[in-house]
Amino acid sequence: MVASSRLAVGMKFHPSDRELVGFYLFNKINSKAECFNDFEKIFVKECDLYGCEKPWQICESYGGHHLEDGETLHLFTRLKKVLVRGSRVSRRVGSSTWAGSGTWVGEDSGD
Repeated sequence: MVASSRLAVGMKFHPSDRELVGFYLFNKINSKAECFNDFEKIFVKECDLYGCEKPWQICESYGGHHLEDGETLHLFTRLKKVLVRGSRVSRRVGSSTWAGSGTWVGEDSGD
């Protein structure tokens, strides 16, 4: 585990989707800092997904290549609009894009 040194032996950060969205991320976006303390920042890292780094570079940057089977990398990013006054949200990560069909369109890691 990437941050296992921060947990007691035998413990893992493995929230359900409901816990992750309904507690950690909800409180983060609503600026309830007391609920999103240093412990959570270790396991839910802030990241600019919509920058110029490719998806696999982001994964490597945040320790994804050290994850064990069944572990998940949790990243928090702020949405970026395509146009400042528009309502459409950018789905571009590096040179790839998330298509409405639920697939990535673009280059892969070459693996």
